[in-house]
Amino acid sequence: MTTKTNIYTRQFSEISRLQMKDLVYYNLCSTEEEGFIVYGVELVSTCEEKSYLGRISLNRLSCSKQLVLDILHYLYENSIKPDSAQYIVEDILNLKKLPDENVLVIN
Repeated sequence: MTTKTNIYTRQFSEISRLQMKDLVYYNLCSTEEEGFIVYGVELVSTCEEKSYLGRISLNRLSCSKQLVLDILHYLYENSIKPDSAQYIVEDILNLKKLPDENVLVIN
């Protein structure tokens, strides 16, 4: 079972021809699997633009809750939206020397 907890919320204002009004939720996902917990991130946009990716869930990123919270903090601080989150998370995890217990599986 996966539990989702909202950690951050970012509001984007409309800037003519550059940016649509949006509200993005940065959520921590916790999944219990065979006696241990694996953490991931979910970004959800309320933007109604049909061509825009409004939700992305990257589950099973790490057994380290702190690492995933740090990733969420980075995504929030840098105003990352769902459409580019996967590539940024992959880059972060590839650059960081991770302990053996951490895993990367992008769903």
